[in-house]
Amino acid sequence: MSHCWGTQMPLRLLSSNIADFQSGIPADQLSRSFQDAIQVLEWLGLSYIWIDSLCIIQDSPEDWEKESALMADVYSNSHCNIAAAHAADGTCGCFAERDPRLVRPLQVEVKLGPNPGVYCGVQESYWKDRVMSAPLNERAWVCQERYLAPRNLSFGETQLYWECCACSASETFPAGLPPGVERMVKSLDPRLGGAALRRQDGLPDVPELDAFALWGGIVHQYSKGDLTFPEDKLVAISGLASRMQKHIQSDYLAGLWRKDLAHQLLWTGEEDILAIPQERPAVYTAPSWSWASRHGQIKSGHVVRHIGNHDIVLEIQDAQTQLVSDEIPFGRVRSGYLRVRGYLARTGVRLQERPRHQGHFSLIVDNKDVGIARVDSYTQEGTTVSHTELHYLPIRYETRLVEIFSGDKTTVHELEGLVCRATSPDPGTEFIRVGWFWTVHQTKEFQALCREYSTGSREVGTTEDTREWGPKLEFTII
Repeated sequence: MSHCWGTQMPLRLLSSNIADFQSGIPADQLSRSFQDAIQVLEWLGLSYIWIDSLCIIQDSPEDWEKESALMADVYSNSHCNIAAAHAADGTCGCFAERDPRLVRPLQVEVKLGPNPGVYCGVQESYWKDRVMSAPLNERAWVCQERYLAPRNLSFGETQLYWECCACSASETFPAGLPPGVERMVKSLDPRLGGAALRRQDGLPDVPELDAFALWGGIVHQYSKGDLTFPEDKLVAISGLASRMQKHIQSDYLAGLWRKDLAHQLLWTGEEDILAIPQERPAVYTAPSWSWASRHGQIKSGHVVRHIGNHDIVLEIQDAQTQLVSDEIPFGRVRSGYLRVRGYLARTGVRLQERPRHQGHFSLIVDNKDVGIARVDSYTQEGTTVSHTELHYLPIRYETRLVEIFSGDKTTVHELEGLVCRATSPDPGTEFIRVGWFWTVHQTKEFQALCREYSTGSREVGTTEDTREWGPKLEFTII
């Protein structure tokens, strides 16, 4: 079962009552949501139900750690998941009073045009508004429960919704949602879910990128949700990570994958330019180069669009994370680092804040506006990030021909990378990520700034190592 705990604490399994619960759980002390779920269980002809607060000893960190690592098996091997979607807490229950007339589809008769007939009127955001925006699905933990369960029964405010890997439906549309309605891709098969996400973005069929597309979609959905305890950031998606590893076939690094890691470092935050970037969690959740190090919605699509490392200018020499427990390979981490060889720019580059767009900046190179940048957290240790502290790390540099309005083609130089900050005031070799930048202008000037940082001069060198970008430097990102 999926449910919101809310402010009303449900009956819980504790070290003090486990012996009593083994003899019997008093049904009259269960929350309304739990009682309704058991009623649904009987209607389905099933005999067992798994509810986190009744199946994990809530005051035992050891039992919680062990059972949280097994949640992928619990949900993926279930018959279905009963979701009290509209309930903010257990007092609301699964069932709600409703006007049955609201379940009927809105039918419109069209008499004119090439295809007259009776049509159903439905909002494009029907599923998003009624299911994905329900109180339950605003919780981060629920993301993996929805993905892992083979079927979901979501009890909404006005009707029942259901979904599996093949279909999403409701009482209004029992045969499936009409074409054009947005829905979340549920399948964990990259050939289905990943390929569908790439088609939605208008991308060509590249099967080797399907698994990364699917993982990017999962991270995007998961990062929208809220967590009561920030330290659960990686734990609450660990079940999905364990399932996806067999498809991606790579080491897991705090939410990212060793394979094609450079592309994955280019994740960005809020898509809404009016959104204020949220601060990093007060407790350590992941190294700064991982999306799991911050709150808020994440967009992680670069590895979805690009194959291979032909456009990558950053060399990753080593990437490691230290787990809190070696027994939980997809769980919490204590630390992590990247050892890299790359280019850096500093003098000549600055950010200029856009009016009313906190955390979103214009990228200024030698006093010219050449691109955009976003900071991961609008504040660092309580103060606005100082532009004089920032370094710029190019990761992806691509030259390509694009067609312009006249039908002619022109060469575009695109540069993308990370905004970083040194971990000490002294010139050092250790940095943390604080943001992301992108430009399609002045890339030659940006290369000159990298030459200046490493050689002290913007002039093109005489050896292959010092031409264009200048020599690569070795440093660590934590």
